[in-house]
Amino acid sequence: MSKSLPPHPSLEALKKQAKQLVAAHKSGDAAACETLRQVKRFADASDAEILSAKVSLTAAQFALAMDYGFESWAALKAHVEAASGEKVMSATVFGCVTAEDGGQPIEDAEVRLQLKDGSEIPVAYACVRTASDGRYECTLKWTGADGPELWLQCKHAAYACTDGKETEPGEGPRRLLRMWDGRRHELNIELPPGFTLEVTVVDEDDASVEDAEVRVNAVGPMSTGQIGGSSLPDRDGYVGSPRTDAQGRCRVEGLPTDQPPGYTLNVDIDHPRFGVQQALAGLEDLPRDGWVVRADVQLKRRFTLTGRAVCEETNQPIEGARLFIATFRDDLADDQVWSPENSSCNVVFTGPDGRFEAPGLVGSPHRVFVTHDHCVEVEWIPAAIPQTEPLIIRLQRGRLITGCVLDQRGRPVGGAEVKAGSAEDSKAYSNETLTDEAGRFELGGLPAGQRLWVTAKKQDRNEGYGEVYGFQEIGPDEQEVVFDGREMVEVEGVVVDESGQPVPIRILCTIYGGTERGGAYLTRCAPLNDCGAFRALAPPDGSIAFRLDSREDEMLSPFHNIEHVTMCDGRADRPLRVVANPSKELALRLLDATTGVPVSQAELSVQPTGHYWNWCFREMPDEDGRAMFSKLPPCDVNVHIVAPGYEELWSGPIALPQEEEIVIRLTPETKTSAT
Repeated sequence: MSKSLPPHPSLEALKKQAKQLVAAHKSGDAAACETLRQVKRFADASDAEILSAKVSLTAAQFALAMDYGFESWAALKAHVEAASGEKVMSATVFGCVTAEDGGQPIEDAEVRLQLKDGSEIPVAYACVRTASDGRYECTLKWTGADGPELWLQCKHAAYACTDGKETEPGEGPRRLLRMWDGRRHELNIELPPGFTLEVTVVDEDDASVEDAEVRVNAVGPMSTGQIGGSSLPDRDGYVGSPRTDAQGRCRVEGLPTDQPPGYTLNVDIDHPRFGVQQALAGLEDLPRDGWVVRADVQLKRRFTLTGRAVCEETNQPIEGARLFIATFRDDLADDQVWSPENSSCNVVFTGPDGRFEAPGLVGSPHRVFVTHDHCVEVEWIPAAIPQTEPLIIRLQRGRLITGCVLDQRGRPVGGAEVKAGSAEDSKAYSNETLTDEAGRFELGGLPAGQRLWVTAKKQDRNEGYGEVYGFQEIGPDEQEVVFDGREMVEVEGVVVDESGQPVPIRILCTIYGGTERGGAYLTRCAPLNDCGAFRALAPPDGSIAFRLDSREDEMLSPFHNIEHVTMCDGRADRPLRVVANPSKELALRLLDATTGVPVSQAELSVQPTGHYWNWCFREMPDEDGRAMFSKLPPCDVNVHIVAPGYEELWSGPIALPQEEEIVIRLTPETKTSAT
């Protein structure tokens, strides 16, 4: 029986319920399972199966909406907005879907559209199919701020899928496409040639395997990338790779026919009982019935790792410990080659008696990484598979801190993430937990005898936006920490060009709590409509870092700034009128170390160092072996090069900017002749 909404429902309260549902699922609370069973893929699942699965905020919103008797989150949202009398805005998107090769209209193509606000929270959703002439039209309705950004996914069984953020048409700087109240926007879509995979998955007894994730990967000599999943939710709220139904069947649409030279499509099947198993290789070369490839896959039985986690000090069982089990290349025998057949991984949690079972593992040496919000992490315990006896994991309690979290109105915050780590050693382990309904928390497993940084926040993990309640540094003997959101202060600033004018770009501001050893990530701030301007809630005291990039394209921003500010009694130590720091460039050239001939078949990855940028920039060299990286942040970088026939190479750190081209010489691989 469906739940009933209160007489005066609040959309904010419903959003909070959905976030609390995600938090309850993450903490292993079985009470969350009843609501999550509203989602089709969890309808017949056990509590253990649901708690071990991935649940996004979008899926939780859909489950909550259906629990209230609505067909989708959008329907629930529309009902609440209509009841509140809040102004409803609308915009229309229309166009034609055609084939990239030939331009013929595509009938029955699925067009999913989603509007997201400045914090990338979905505010409207529509899904339509094209008519016989390839045309479509849909109206999106929303409340709140005007100008949300448009996201698209278009898919058809006989064509390759296209998806992503849409941009404004025309030349000039890249700008995200924003929908204003009353706007009509024509969006024509071209789809490359593609095909569909229909696969049936069974076990060694020919029994159907339900809820197996089917992942299609484009695998080449230089990289691997997943394709064929859904970037926008379906009507069941699901985002990600498709899964098998009760008959073990799965359909993956939108796969590209054409692959770059040297690349192929492989299929992996992921299921808790069987682990990850490579099922098909060279998918694009398999026989097709029209635009459909059909295949049957039989999963092999594997080994199960069992054991128990106990407290080292008391020998009592530890519930809720998270175990990540995986094979490592370094542990393989000299005559073994790294492949899906001799590698595996799994993630499991310990039960009330501290016991665990991790199925789906191959018969190779594994290592176990263990975390728990009251214990010190344990890194990479060796585990022989198959095992001769249960694995006993002993966890130390470490330093314990307690406290509470209050919001900007002084109310306790349930489900807030509290995270702490060493303020003296950036390599030391950090731990995290969630507050209870009263806003209280206990967090253990922390380094003893050290100053700690502690953060409290609540955010959407997928996008990184959210509310921050505080950042503090505490001494070695402090145990109680109180975060009071009422103490947070609003800080405003502007990014200007060399002439002192605001840059003509919306700003994405990311906040870090500063420490002597680096920054503790806090949150992203919703961008303002005023170009160049930014606004953030910051702790009243301590060191804070603001990372400033373009909202239109974070990685390819024309500027990257890190601004360090000391807050004292709610005031910054300097005005935040900052001059844009132009992005840096790096020119590389690859040569054969033996012959001096340019190497053109390679993939170059440039990775910024430090705490503030976790991006990876990739380029392919031209015929002369040259590659130019632009839009790099102002920090040292490491370079990673993978080229067929050459030894893999890491180079760096390289300081930016570099005035001249850097030549890198690659060593040919040594070929071992057969005896």
